[in-house]
Amino acid sequence: MLDPSNRRTWKPMKAREEVSGDLNTFVLIEPLTRIIRAISSRAVLTNDSDAQLEYILRVSHRLMVLPELAPLRERIRKDLHGSPEARGYMVMDVSSLISDVADARSLGALIPLTALCTLVGRPFRVFEHFNLWKPIIVDTGVAPERTHGVGFNPLHTDFVNSTEPPNYVCLLCIQPDPAGGGHTTVANYHKAIPHLSEDDIALLAMPSFREGHFYGLLGIGTELNPFPVLEAKAPRVWKARYTAKMLHTVADNQQHHLLQTFHDALTKYQTVFLLPLPPTHHKSRTMLSRTPRAWCWTSPTTSPQATLHPSSVSTRAFVPGC
Repeated sequence: MLDPSNRRTWKPMKAREEVSGDLNTFVLIEPLTRIIRAISSRAVLTNDSDAQLEYILRVSHRLMVLPELAPLRERIRKDLHGSPEARGYMVMDVSSLISDVADARSLGALIPLTALCTLVGRPFRVFEHFNLWKPIIVDTGVAPERTHGVGFNPLHTDFVNSTEPPNYVCLLCIQPDPAGGGHTTVANYHKAIPHLSEDDIALLAMPSFREGHFYGLLGIGTELNPFPVLEAKAPRVWKARYTAKMLHTVADNQQHHLLQTFHDALTKYQTVFLLPLPPTHHKSRTMLSRTPRAWCWTSPTTSPQATLHPSSVSTRAFVPGC
């Protein structure tokens, strides 16, 4: 067995802040905001999140045909629904929908954002004990690399050990790190896979990898442990299940070499940026990581220091109640 202390593994990359031009951020202008709010307004009348979602899904077809939203639909097609060479993520400026942190946590703001997500796919609730949008808090009491931690969170796909992970995940930034930390990193795995040998791809496609636990989750199938890192969905179209945390936990030397080779290929196609306030960030065909937060958080908190609200979107059929 290889001595873990001698393994070459993931390290935080030096973050670089990209300007909005490099991010090619789509700005949701005020006229579009009024349209989205008008279409989703009736859903605000109920506090039942499932009922809100059912209403939004019933009227979402109106967003699909409005000529005013044609540029946004085309951008989504190009960045998310296009060829395997597509960027695989999209950053959207929704400041016309959200004015401040308090507004971002309000019912009235999140419902139009949910309606906006229907342009990508069908939103659904993943976490049993949360609504559609789950807050990500800052907690110095958990391990730094965990979701709620303050340290480096390495490249990963969400719900790595589920049979039907969502096709897209939407992250809403409502308050950046006041000291400028917490950069987002995305890596396009479709562009990394051609750098692997056929033998490596075949071994990574075997269901022989394990990571994480599965509980309290809805709408994403059942637990898949062990799982394949790479799963062919169509010619040149892959689904990846990967987290760099496996580089610390895998015991088999061959598996570690495969994972390290894949990770090295991923880093060739990664982009590091600091999300401005308040964008949404839709991702598919990419892996995500977070650089350490610079601010010295002193205690667990949910408001106003909550930084992200994630929501899941799928192209699968919506199942009521999920």
